Amino acid sequence: MRISKKLAACAAVIIAFVLINNLLCFLLEPYMGSSTEMWTYFYDKTSSQQVEMVYLGTSQCECAFNPDVIDAELGIVSFNMGTNMQSFENSLIAIKEAHAQGIDKIVFSVDRDMLMQDRSDNFRADASFVSAYTRKQGPVKAFVTSAEFITSPAFITKPSSINFFFPWVYNRSTNIPLNVRQKISGVIEDTDGHRLESGYEPSDEICDQSLVYTTVEEADTYAWGRDLPVLEITKENRAILNKICKYCYDNGIMLYPVEVPYPTFISQHTKESYFAVYEELRDLFGQYGFDYYDFNLIDESYYSWELTEFKDQGHFNTQGADKFSKMFADFMKLDKDSKEGLFDL
Repeated sequence: MRISKKLAACAAVIIAFVLINNLLCFLLEPYMGSSTEMWTYFYDKTSSQQVEMVYLGTSQCECAFNPDVIDAELGIVSFNMGTNMQSFENSLIAIKEAHAQGIDKIVFSVDRDMLMQDRSDNFRADASFVSAYTRKQGPVKAFVTSAEFITSPAFITKPSSINFFFPWVYNRSTNIPLNVRQKISGVIEDTDGHRLESGYEPSDEICDQSLVYTTVEEADTYAWGRDLPVLEITKENRAILNKICKYCYDNGIMLYPVEVPYPTFISQHTKESYFAVYEELRDLFGQYGFDYYDFNLIDESYYSWELTEFKDQGHFNTQGADKFSKMFADFMKLDKDSKEGLFDL
């Protein structure tokens, strides 16, 4: 009897713990956060149409590639899978899932800020991405994905490996009444910062026009008297980039690695290290037969941007994204020699 009572008490505590956790998730976890919205629309799209190409990367990707514009030019169906601070590990998860849906063309936006990012310092974004993904999977796949995440070298010895099971800790809304109303109604009341069904995030914002930035030609003068950080690729990120390339190569996936343009690209690190990493990325992707293009360095007579086309120093607004997407679609139609000719440095 004592054992039965202890077991019953233990079960009651566990049930109460789970119910409280679920309640806190309902109250605090955002309705249609970046990753949840992406995975929801992705499966909606792939279940109703044959998607041929996806775009992967951080919020730079999410705000740069407008599938509606690109699809109209190329006559295809594509989808934007970019998410906030998407790590290269999570990009690989997305690539594998896209491949499982029959998609064999991947535009991979390589955000320079992620090259030196330690995954353990990116827990909130990584956990939100994986948590949203597992909720769209069956119980076995969800369990395996969760286990791989919490036992990864970046998290296994840290409290974050436990926090993963409490999404409201790392992914929460500050406006609880609005959040609850939206969850009950199933309707997004404030569409600002949310995606279109194509996965793209539009914006009418315009960045501060007094933003200070420089060109490649003037970068040395701009940096005079300041110690800019050196850009490099960490050992761990180099390894996962190789895994991405190998997976795509082994599975017949066409990978299109690119760098999305933004005003301050050459003023955040030393000019020498920027171009050293540029060559390193060209070599890394080139080993697998994939061509890497940095659109910050494209011939200005073919494409150039205005500061009014950005919502901040790192992200396009809708005007800029539509213009960039139109150029990108035209660029994709070019042969390799013509593309290379636009990046003669």
